[in-house]
Amino acid sequence: HFIVITMASTYTTTPSTAPGGLESWRTTIHMLSPTVQRVQIEHEDGRRLSWEETILLWADPDFAIFYSGLLAAAPFEHFFWECPPVTATLAADLPFEHVVVKARGFAQANPTDFSEHFASASSASGAVSFASLGKYRRRAHTYSGACTGRRRRVGMG
Repeated sequence: HFIVITMASTYTTTPSTAPGGLESWRTTIHMLSPTVQRVQIEHEDGRRLSWEETILLWADPDFAIFYSGLLAAAPFEHFFWECPPVTATLAADLPFEHVVVKARGFAQANPTDFSEHFASASSASGAVSFASLGKYRRRAHTYSGACTGRRRRVGMG
């Protein structure tokens, strides 16, 4: 996959072919400010993915690799990944998008504070989700199989 991140106001990446070669997706990334980018995903024919399609595709291994790579290519070392609310009624027709928002607070996080959550995670999933220490929001973190080294910290608002 090739996902190019620039600070242009709007750009479209070149198509990214899934590992199995079954589908390609393109992304359009709008830099809304120096700390916020909006990401939209299209099929190779230019149709925007709906929420319903995206939710179903998150279970597809090829799309999961593509989407994880998209998040990993975000221009911020620490960020929140946020999606607007959607209802089941709107999911089939509402185009999917998310924003990536630069975060400062993750820089001080210590992975050992969360070692019990990483220890119970499945290495096959590649991620772990748990309530924050304040219990008011969930956190999702990439998982590398051991609670050592650097991890990308991603918050879901």
